[in-house]
Amino acid sequence: MKLKNIFTTIFCAALILSGCTAAAPATSSDSSTAHSANLANPFVNCKDESEAADIAGFSFYVPELYGEEYGEKLYPDKWVQAIEGEMIQVCFLWEDEQILFRKGKGEADISGDYNEYTDVQTILLTDMENVGDTLITVKGSSDGDCRLATWTNGGYSYSISSTVPQTPDWLADMATEILYEDNNGSM
Repeated sequence: MKLKNIFTTIFCAALILSGCTAAAPATSSDSSTAHSANLANPFVNCKDESEAADIAGFSFYVPELYGEEYGEKLYPDKWVQAIEGEMIQVCFLWEDEQILFRKGKGEADISGDYNEYTDVQTILLTDMENVGDTLITVKGSSDGDCRLATWTNGGYSYSISSTVPQTPDWLADMATEILYEDNNGSM
């Protein structure tokens, strides 16, 4: 019995001591978490493209994406964001698929897509009223499935990126519609 009391005492002491040596939670001096928690997101969520235009200081026409059957939307979820004075982005979502449209001031690549693609094509868009000729760059894999289109026009950069493969023609058609509507006052 005395031996049982000694083991119980030792066991309890070991439990108490192990609790005292547990690792302390990370403090704000932990540089790996301190900096990431302080980064500000420059995007402002908007109810629609009109509100985004007020924030960015310019308009951006984005086509609604509908299916061929019954005119139903291919991408039922849509969000719109803007960076004050700089950029508008509109994203269409359905399950794990996403198509992101962006327009920003300047001529830099604003796509945010830094993947290296094996197939890079340029397509010349011509004969658009009030637009002029525009060269778009389409990128994708070697089997012709494209994920990205970028172009500039009138002091703005544009991009369309997709998590699902698109054809070069579809991306060119989207770019044509965006440019035409953006430059001819629709929205």
